[in-house]
Amino acid sequence: MWWPRGTAFSPSERCFANARRPLFNSYRTKDLTFRTFRNEALEQYQTLFDLTSRYIYLAAKSYAYETGPLATMEGDAVFANIVVPPALGDMTEGKISRD
Repeated sequence: MWWPRGTAFSPSERCFANARRPLFNSYRTKDLTFRTFRNEALEQYQTLFDLTSRYIYLAAKSYAYETGPLATMEGDAVFANIVVPPALGDMTEGKISRD
């Protein structure tokens, strides 16, 4: 076993460290697994968010093509609310506050 220079451990401390090493290694493995799956879940969320926003935009465009009223100032406001970057925020009374 390698110990840093100038470090003097008693035999009981070495025994304690050797006994705890498998426990600490299992913690590292669990942490790595957690981080990997969390990152994968966030990537899946981002992909689904992008796909959903694309479908919503296309549905609004086809509705605007069929009905025509979305080509006005109010229609521009509707599209401005549809095409927004994804951001985490607090939703209060149906409006998202991005602070």
